Amino acid sequence: METAKTLKEKFGSPKNVNVEHRKRLSGLDKLALFVTQHIGTVGFFFMIFVWTVSWLSWNILAPRNLRFDPFPAFVLWLFISNCQDQTLAGDAKI
Repeated sequence: METAKTLKEKFGSPKNVNVEHRKRLSGLDKLALFVTQHIGTVGFFFMIFVWTVSWLSWNILAPRNLRFDPFPAFVLWLFISNCQDQTLAGDAKI
């Protein structure tokens, strides 16, 4: 049976596979990892909340000629997308 010393001489020092893999990631892979690691965080929730309130406020309170998504279209879209998410989640249950 080979000792740790002989194995180290034969194969070299052990490498951290996570570091090795991270070195090979493309820019798009790194962006995908960043997005997936941050969606679901409180910061992301607040960012989406502020965006939604801003969008809705602009399209309700701005002068009519500057509105680009008239009320209640955006609210209806939010409602329908939430219902669809709930329906899909319900279908996934066994």
